[in-house]
Amino acid sequence: MAKANKAIIEELLDIIVRIVSEGSSYQYILMVLSKFVQSHIEEFPFAAHIHIDLHGIKVGEEINSADPQLAGKFLKVMINTLFSDLFMHLVSRKLPKGLIEDLEYLGVEIKDSKKV
Repeated sequence: MAKANKAIIEELLDIIVRIVSEGSSYQYILMVLSKFVQSHIEEFPFAAHIHIDLHGIKVGEEINSADPQLAGKFLKVMINTLFSDLFMHLVSRKLPKGLIEDLEYLGVEIKDSKKV
């Protein structure tokens, strides 16, 4: 069984922030993610429980009450809007197998470059 929305979203965002901040800055990726989340609250009301500031990312427990498929749609929109296929190829190499399975449960397919 997949983890709760909160755990999946936190883990994916943490990995993305770590990878992006290697080639950019920690504050920059947090700003980009924060703006994305804020601009999608109307479409995905549960996103209001994702709090991003210069200190990091906190996801409220309330997000667990959101439909997992809707949480997956939010992650797909975020990935397709903010990140290139090449970047997601690099991210997929750093994702634990368990997180890949959890994302698939939410309907999010991350191309697993380990299989290429």
